Amino acid sequence: MSTPTSTEPLLTKSQQTSSGSTCGSKLVQRLSDVYFKVLMKCRYIIIVLWVVGLAVSIVWAPKLLSATKLDFKAPKGTLGYTAYQKYNELFPEFAGMTVILVYMTKIDAGPGTIICNYTQNFTYSLYDRVYAFENPNYPRDYQSYYTFYDMGLGIIGDGLVSTDQHSTIISIVTPSEQTSEGNDFIDWILSFLDEYPKDVNITIQRTGQNVLMADFLEQAEKEIIISDCISISIALVVLLLMLRSIVLIILPLVNLAITMSLSFAVVYAIAKQIDVAGYVPAIMMALIVAMSIDYSLFLLRRYREEILNSEDSPEMRNLAVKVMLDTAGKVVFISGTTLTLTFLGILLLGLEILTSLSLAAAVCLTFAISINLNLTPALLLAFPKFFSINGLLPCKESCRARPKMLSPEEKAAEQQRSIWFKLSILLTTPKSAIPILVISIVFLIPFIALSTQFSYTTDGTLVFSDSLPSMKTVHDMEEDFPPGMLYPFHIFPEQKENSSANINTPEFFSLSQQLISDILNVSTSYRVLPTGIQGIAFLSGIPIDYVTSQYLLDPSTTGEYADAYKYIFGTLINDYNTPTSSLINVMVSFNPNGPETDRWISDIRDILEGPKYNGNTSHPYEWYFDNVLVAQYDAASAVFENFPIMVGVTCAVVILLAALAFQSVFLPIRMVFTLGLTVGWVYGFATLVYGYILDKGLHWFPPLIVFSVIVGLGVDYDVFLFSRVTEFRKMGFTVTASIRNGYYFTGSVITGAGFIMAVAFSGLLVSRQTALQQLGFFLCLAVLLDTFIIRGLIVPVLLYFSRKFNWWPSPMAPETKDEWGNIWTPAGNSLELDSTQKTP
Repeated sequence: MSTPTSTEPLLTKSQQTSSGSTCGSKLVQRLSDVYFKVLMKCRYIIIVLWVVGLAVSIVWAPKLLSATKLDFKAPKGTLGYTAYQKYNELFPEFAGMTVILVYMTKIDAGPGTIICNYTQNFTYSLYDRVYAFENPNYPRDYQSYYTFYDMGLGIIGDGLVSTDQHSTIISIVTPSEQTSEGNDFIDWILSFLDEYPKDVNITIQRTGQNVLMADFLEQAEKEIIISDCISISIALVVLLLMLRSIVLIILPLVNLAITMSLSFAVVYAIAKQIDVAGYVPAIMMALIVAMSIDYSLFLLRRYREEILNSEDSPEMRNLAVKVMLDTAGKVVFISGTTLTLTFLGILLLGLEILTSLSLAAAVCLTFAISINLNLTPALLLAFPKFFSINGLLPCKESCRARPKMLSPEEKAAEQQRSIWFKLSILLTTPKSAIPILVISIVFLIPFIALSTQFSYTTDGTLVFSDSLPSMKTVHDMEEDFPPGMLYPFHIFPEQKENSSANINTPEFFSLSQQLISDILNVSTSYRVLPTGIQGIAFLSGIPIDYVTSQYLLDPSTTGEYADAYKYIFGTLINDYNTPTSSLINVMVSFNPNGPETDRWISDIRDILEGPKYNGNTSHPYEWYFDNVLVAQYDAASAVFENFPIMVGVTCAVVILLAALAFQSVFLPIRMVFTLGLTVGWVYGFATLVYGYILDKGLHWFPPLIVFSVIVGLGVDYDVFLFSRVTEFRKMGFTVTASIRNGYYFTGSVITGAGFIMAVAFSGLLVSRQTALQQLGFFLCLAVLLDTFIIRGLIVPVLLYFSRKFNWWPSPMAPETKDEWGNIWTPAGNSLELDSTQKTP
């Protein structure tokens, strides 16, 4: 192999106007030149504006965590959406209500029961506390053993005490909407429970839909702080080792701080308009850390590379910033834009709770791109001498000294010793490239095949950890009370048009009892007990026929049972004088947040939509099935029905952007192919781990989110590698030499960026919420596969065998240079190449 003869710095040639430029690339270059001139003139103003943005946003950013919600609404057009609308229409006084449950248990099994002076005093003290809240809308009702006895409804009160009389439930009915006032009310109750004098023989626990959400957010906030402190620290250490400059580390730190503050502040403003899901802040933090530091690495590595390969002068420092923007800046803009658009593609799924994630991710990425392409060069231009200080320890003179510029011969020797250059030779030599490609594809195929068996679940235990106090309460109360008290399911009819059917008739009572019997029959394997079903024709496990109902409702009929029935009848019908609908409330005996709920909802739907009921055109009623978990079930189903549309649109966006950016027909096709390999392998491997090995099932939202990240990540590293290869190709290097040089100069950067991104996403793995663990697992898998297999092995081999088609139809410069810039001809007069290595 001959030694290089060129004496010019190799990298600074990228600033020169290359041959093979098209009208599009010339326009982009002109725009880049104008942008750089604006940066030069306005650099101090730009810095001040971003600092002001940080100062303003830091006031609002911390408020985002308390503004998030986890309230699912079924998408329009689904059965759940229709049922929700009908429930609000027919039962407006119950619409939007939920409960806070206080569970009291006698610890020892000795003499005495939970019905004691302590319980009585606590019940009335809690009652006073509840109605002392400043907002009269909280609460709507207070139900306990003692308050029902005070109302003369002791039979109902007895239902709030366990059969062994060792535990009791207090139910506080409150609006379900998760507002700041609702959070204040929960804090008002929880602080009372914490402060009330304790009895050593009685435990007091609490749960409820909104209390569970409050526990979730508190745990999420702690986990975000811990995981991000660790991941940011590790990421910055890796960045420091790669840049070899302590002063340059200041830039990613500044970028991170401003990106986080502005993103959280803007999403807080969005939370004022739409519901922002509770898991969004954790994903935002992981995305900001991953992408902001990645983009900083791309830019600063190129900046430092240019600085070290040029003279130390103000002009060359400015030129280094210009080259950085023209090369790495282009990569950041293309990949960041693609990732932003793929996240916005989630809007096509039509689900409000995913809409908040889509917009939040787009906000984070927009700020990450803008700050890296605007504030970073402005700081480099404003303080060029400071940021060109060399070394890990600039306090030492020896560390600040610039490394001496290497001669072309020394550069060649260093390149030849590099592991990345040696690997690039293997990837561009047919004898080794073909086996590497075949082995890589064979490794991926089994997992891609397994991805066809991908399935999802809405299992709430994957979101709400058992370590949450509210979830512990649910598990503890299972032996005494149905956990379905937390999320009662509502089944109710509405008269069909032109039907005169009334619910207060013998026919309706008979029909209701038949429906309840069908529900119980299908629910035998789900632990749904007759005592957990409440309706006007079925109370506490006892069927009530029409004649008995009329007798009990007669004003002249008195007694505890008659009074209790009159009370319950009034709470289950929509209008006491002319009732047109009646609720059948089902409180399941299994954890409603558990894995059984999906199957149970499906089975109940089959009954209601079957030939006996809604499937019977002559049937006088239309039956509805409503609950927040039913809404989530329908949301997941609807989202995955629209998922192929999102995938198609995303692929179209990738093809369009890649084609426009590089004016190549073949590149976007190859890019979609390699993205498909990553997506298939990751989904297949996750199916193997969670579907077969751990047997937990995959929660429905991580696969949706991870698709967008995989696409953005794949484009990110692909564009970074291909842009560098294209740089060399435009300067007249052969295809093989361009791939080898591009791989050599980007290999360590892509690997470092991949490691940093994996570290950033690994923060999700330490979450106690399984769904976030699964998301972290998905993302770390995708990063590592894309970094080491797809971009590390498969893409360079495909580039090598695609040859000139990589850039077709864009013209490229004639192939005249080898890896070190020596004159090369097909005859091989500068390199001893075999026939397989020569460019045709």
